[in-house]
Amino acid sequence: MFREHRNWAPEDVAKELSMPIEDYNKLEKGKTKLNGTIAQQLSDLYRVPVEFFMIDDTPNYYQADVMYTNCSFSGGGSNGYINHQYNDRGIDEIIASKNSEIKTLKQQLEVVQQQNGKLLAIIEKNSIHN
Repeated sequence: MFREHRNWAPEDVAKELSMPIEDYNKLEKGKTKLNGTIAQQLSDLYRVPVEFFMIDDTPNYYQADVMYTNCSFSGGGSNGYINHQYNDRGIDEIIASKNSEIKTLKQQLEVVQQQNGKLLAIIEKNSIHN
Protein backbone atom coordinates (compact mmCIF):
# COMPACT_ATOMS: atom_id res chain seq x y z
CA MET A 1 0.00 0.00 0.00
CA PHE A 2 2.84 2.40 0.79
CA ARG A 3 4.45 1.65 -2.58
CA GLU A 4 1.21 2.21 -4.46
CA HIS A 5 0.52 5.42 -2.56
CA ARG A 6 3.80 6.81 -3.85
CA ASN A 7 3.13 5.47 -7.35
CA TRP A 8 6.32 3.44 -7.29
CA ALA A 9 6.80 0.27 -9.32
CA PRO A 10 7.80 -2.94 -7.50
CA GLU A 11 11.11 -2.76 -9.36
CA ASP A 12 11.83 0.64 -7.78
CA VAL A 13 11.37 -0.69 -4.26
CA ALA A 14 13.32 -3.87 -5.00
CA LYS A 15 16.21 -1.72 -6.20
CA GLU A 16 16.05 0.46 -3.07
CA LEU A 17 16.13 -2.68 -0.91
CA SER A 18 18.96 -4.18 -3.00
CA MET A 19 17.01 -7.34 -3.68
CA PRO A 20 15.97 -9.18 -6.83
CA ILE A 21 12.52 -8.22 -8.10
CA GLU A 22 11.40 -11.84 -7.78
CA ASP A 23 12.22 -11.80 -4.06
CA TYR A 24 10.47 -8.47 -3.57
CA ASN A 25 7.34 -9.72 -5.38
CA LYS A 26 7.24 -12.76 -3.07
CA LEU A 27 7.62 -10.45 -0.08
CA GLU A 28 4.85 -8.12 -1.22
CA LYS A 29 2.49 -11.02 -1.92
CA GLY A 30 3.17 -12.51 1.51
CA LYS A 31 4.88 -15.60 0.15
CA THR A 32 8.10 -14.68 1.96
CA LYS A 33 8.12 -13.69 5.63
CA LEU A 34 9.36 -10.20 6.41
CA ASN A 35 12.41 -10.00 8.66
CA GLY A 36 13.49 -7.16 10.93
CA THR A 37 16.21 -5.91 8.60
CA ILE A 38 13.88 -5.54 5.64
CA ALA A 39 11.19 -4.04 7.87
CA GLN A 40 13.67 -1.39 8.98
CA GLN A 41 14.69 -0.71 5.37
CA LEU A 42 11.03 -0.27 4.43
CA SER A 43 10.50 1.98 7.43
CA ASP A 44 13.39 4.17 6.33
CA LEU A 45 12.29 4.15 2.70
CA TYR A 46 8.68 5.14 3.37
CA ARG A 47 9.48 7.24 6.44
CA VAL A 48 6.97 5.46 8.67
CA PRO A 49 7.39 3.58 11.96
CA VAL A 50 8.87 0.11 11.55
CA GLU A 51 5.88 -1.28 13.48
CA PHE A 52 3.72 -0.84 10.39
CA PHE A 53 5.68 -3.62 8.73
CA MET A 54 6.02 -5.88 11.75
CA ILE A 55 2.38 -6.22 12.83
CA ASP A 56 0.47 -7.09 9.64
CA ASP A 57 -1.20 -10.15 11.21
CA THR A 58 -1.86 -8.43 14.51
CA PRO A 59 -5.45 -7.44 15.37
CA ASN A 60 -6.28 -3.77 14.81
CA TYR A 61 -6.50 -2.97 18.51
CA TYR A 62 -2.86 -4.05 18.95
CA GLN A 63 -1.87 -1.92 15.96
CA ALA A 64 -3.59 1.03 17.59
CA ASP A 65 -1.64 0.32 20.78
CA VAL A 66 1.61 0.57 18.81
CA MET A 67 0.47 3.88 17.34
CA TYR A 68 -0.41 5.31 20.76
CA THR A 69 2.79 3.98 22.29
CA ASN A 70 4.74 6.06 19.78
CA CYS A 71 2.62 9.19 20.30
CA SER A 72 2.32 11.80 22.97
CA PHE A 73 -0.69 14.08 23.31
CA SER A 74 -0.59 17.73 24.30
CA GLY A 75 -3.31 20.29 24.68
CA GLY A 76 -6.48 18.57 25.59
CA GLY A 77 -10.02 17.96 24.57
CA SER A 78 -10.81 17.99 20.89
CA ASN A 79 -8.19 20.64 20.13
CA GLY A 80 -5.16 18.70 21.39
CA TYR A 81 -2.17 17.92 19.23
CA ILE A 82 -0.59 14.56 18.48
CA ASN A 83 3.19 14.52 18.61
CA HIS A 84 4.36 11.30 17.03
CA GLN A 85 7.95 10.25 17.54
CA TYR A 86 8.06 9.98 13.74
CA ASN A 87 6.14 13.23 13.27
CA ASP A 88 7.78 13.92 9.92
CA ARG A 89 7.55 10.33 8.71
CA GLY A 90 4.87 9.38 6.25
CA ILE A 91 1.69 10.83 7.66
CA ASP A 92 0.17 10.60 4.18
CA GLU A 93 0.93 6.88 4.10
CA ILE A 94 -0.58 6.40 7.55
CA ILE A 95 -3.74 8.20 6.43
CA ALA A 96 -3.86 6.14 3.23
CA SER A 97 -3.47 2.95 5.25
CA LYS A 98 -6.29 3.87 7.62
CA ASN A 99 -8.54 4.99 4.74
CA SER A 100 -7.97 1.65 3.05
CA GLU A 101 -8.80 -0.16 6.29
CA ILE A 102 -12.00 1.91 6.65
CA LYS A 103 -13.02 1.07 3.08
CA THR A 104 -12.50 -2.65 3.70
CA LEU A 105 -14.46 -2.53 6.95
CA LYS A 106 -17.34 -0.71 5.26
CA GLN A 107 -17.45 -3.39 2.55
CA GLN A 108 -17.46 -6.13 5.18
CA LEU A 109 -20.23 -4.35 7.10
CA GLU A 110 -22.33 -4.10 3.94
CA VAL A 111 -22.00 -7.85 3.33
CA VAL A 112 -22.99 -8.62 6.93
CA GLN A 113 -26.00 -6.30 6.68
CA GLN A 114 -27.12 -8.04 3.47
CA GLN A 115 -26.74 -11.45 5.10
CA ASN A 116 -28.66 -10.21 8.14
CA GLY A 117 -31.48 -9.00 5.90
CA LYS A 118 -31.71 -12.38 4.18
CA LEU A 119 -31.74 -14.20 7.53
CA LEU A 120 -34.48 -11.95 8.89
CA ALA A 121 -36.57 -12.58 5.75
CA ILE A 122 -36.18 -16.35 6.21
CA ILE A 123 -37.13 -16.13 9.88
CA GLU A 124 -40.13 -13.98 9.10
CA LYS A 125 -41.25 -16.34 6.32
CA ASN A 126 -40.91 -19.36 8.64
CA SER A 127 -42.80 -17.66 11.46
CA ILE A 128 -45.69 -16.81 9.12
CA HIS A 129 -45.99 -20.44 8.01
CA ASN A 130 -45.97 -21.76 11.60
